[in-house]
Amino acid sequence: MQTWDTFGTLTELWRNAVSQHSSRPLLCSDEDGSCFSYADAGEVVALIASRLMGSGIRKGDRICIVSPFHPEAAFVFWAATGMGAIVVPIDYHLSSQEIARLCAEVEPGFIFGDRDRAVAIPRTDTPVVLFDDERGEPLPGVSCADWLQGAEVEPRAVDRPEPNDPAAILFTSGTSSSAKGVVLSHGALSRSGWLMADSYAWQPDDVLLNLGEMHTMSGLRNPCIAVLHAGCSFVVATPPARSNALMVSHIIERQRATFLGCVPSMLKQFNRFSQLILHEKLAGLRLVLCTGSNLPGVVASAFEESFRVPVMNYYGLTETAGLCVGIIPHMTGCHQGAIGIPLGCRVRIVDTTGEEVAAGETGELLIQSDQLMAGYWRDPLLTERVLRDGWFHTQDLVSQEPDGTLVLIDRRGESFKDQRGEFIHPGEIEQIIELHPLVDEAGVCGYTTAGGDDAIAAFVVPMNPVPEWSALEADLRSFVAQRLGASRAPSRIEQVDSLPRGTNDKLLRRILKERCCTDV
Repeated sequence: MQTWDTFGTLTELWRNAVSQHSSRPLLCSDEDGSCFSYADAGEVVALIASRLMGSGIRKGDRICIVSPFHPEAAFVFWAATGMGAIVVPIDYHLSSQEIARLCAEVEPGFIFGDRDRAVAIPRTDTPVVLFDDERGEPLPGVSCADWLQGAEVEPRAVDRPEPNDPAAILFTSGTSSSAKGVVLSHGALSRSGWLMADSYAWQPDDVLLNLGEMHTMSGLRNPCIAVLHAGCSFVVATPPARSNALMVSHIIERQRATFLGCVPSMLKQFNRFSQLILHEKLAGLRLVLCTGSNLPGVVASAFEESFRVPVMNYYGLTETAGLCVGIIPHMTGCHQGAIGIPLGCRVRIVDTTGEEVAAGETGELLIQSDQLMAGYWRDPLLTERVLRDGWFHTQDLVSQEPDGTLVLIDRRGESFKDQRGEFIHPGEIEQIIELHPLVDEAGVCGYTTAGGDDAIAAFVVPMNPVPEWSALEADLRSFVAQRLGASRAPSRIEQVDSLPRGTNDKLLRRILKERCCTDV
């Protein structure tokens, strides 16, 4: 395994990438057709860094970004980390109140955002710079173009970051609780980027279309870090395009993308509209890299059959700097729920007492690697609770096959006991329900009935409108009972138009549970 010194800092990675690949394309905007080479980007990044330093930003200061993935957001990330500042991308989908809370929590020296979300940026004394300002009605802050007007790269003394210094704070999605700020070092992020590029054999001629947002681990790491290790390029698409499979297929063809980074719901969308999307549009793809939530095997298989492009599922948490387990090229025999083999890390699977479980049994996944988080932002007690003796306790329940492949079962905090005291894993039930030919997706949770009994609820999105819901409901209950036993059949099955998901595609099971409690 590589050491911190081998991977160095994001500052060194950026400098080396610009030097070695100066004339090669780095970033292309699908919206306006502009394209920046490594050298072009290097000039813009140097101007931004000089402007930040001239404004008093120093090593360790925080820079917030409240915006969809935007070319200028990538430039800000490279500039800020290059001078030792800490970048804090914040989910722009959050409420104004939550964005203000997170900004206040990290006390930024600058806030960058885009015009459409400017109203959500907190009104404080912190300087605000807006991306892509159209010079419309007055808004708080200054446009990036005006901010950089007349800026020059001036030689300044810079306190260069070290590998263990923090480079970014990413707030977790809060699927089961409030968001937590995960502090990631230069070394952890650089290593994670290298692991992605190396595990999936990225080459200088590759073109990445990544659909994730910067506030997610894959949305930040894949285009802003892994690309630099490979010397390849990436495409930035607009938010509407990134959420539409038909538009994505056109971008893949137009930009000659060779890698697609996405979440399982995008593959489901491709499958749903497979008759409308010519597989030739995806002919240039070498791989689809899928992460964010559990990927049903039937979804991956259907996509591969329709579009003739292999799908590589991978697993990682923000606290592990992303990728630590994955399906990699040439692996065979992977089955439903498989997330792959350990990559660049050691794993243990333990029971509630901390003892390792036997092969094939379910236990909590523990990760040990050189890319674990430095800790939670200003929360040492929570950090100590999950980082013990060099092992990160993921709270994810897995089992391991004889060939070493890991199968994701569920989140420990989301499992619950039935009336007989046996553990119920909602993810297991969801996977079965989604095997039904009339079901698109399902979400399962445990709840307490008005009579105080423990029960199982399933929220189901049908493939098409169902005129006789009661008949399908009974069929689904029987479908689950036949495969998992009567005790696993949901007592409550409700039809919904969509499931609540975070921007990383993870199911927000707590919202389903809240709905059950409200209805009781």
